[in-house]
Amino acid sequence: MARYLADDETAFTALDGRLRNGLRRYFQRCGLDADELSQRTLVQVVLFRHQFRRGDRLRPWVMSIARHLASDQARFGARHVDVQVLETMPADTDVERTIDARRRATAALRALDTDAAGLLLAHHREGYSFHELSTRQGTPVGTLKVRAHRAYRRARQRLGAAPVGPLRLGV
Repeated sequence: MARYLADDETAFTALDGRLRNGLRRYFQRCGLDADELSQRTLVQVVLFRHQFRRGDRLRPWVMSIARHLASDQARFGARHVDVQVLETMPADTDVERTIDARRRATAALRALDTDAAGLLLAHHREGYSFHELSTRQGTPVGTLKVRAHRAYRRARQRLGAAPVGPLRLGV
């Protein structure tokens, strides 16, 4: 990884060779699409290589990315398309706080009815505009916005206190 971070583009081929088979085995054990998720993991390694700290071990960092992707895939199935990463990996000091926040946000989403949670995830996480969702569902844009507003409000109430800024959904 040190060579790759030093802009040695050929080093990624060696990195890919070291990581891909282990990633494939991990995703196969999880019963998920091993080829697709291995590729997505490696894409995230490339996108977020600047966050890797020199001196840290590579495999745990990569496997944490893989675990997040496996969790997302298992939770959202075929509906979930994670083309871009919505949040960066937390720093070591923030891990516990981040895990707790994610658990609370996930619990708040699960408390919503399926339609409301699906609407929030489609709009906020998957990036669909209300216009696109309106076209797909045959529901007026205004109706979807009102439903989303009410769902966000119910989710914030479940979290206990209204957070400053947007609600971070199931990352």
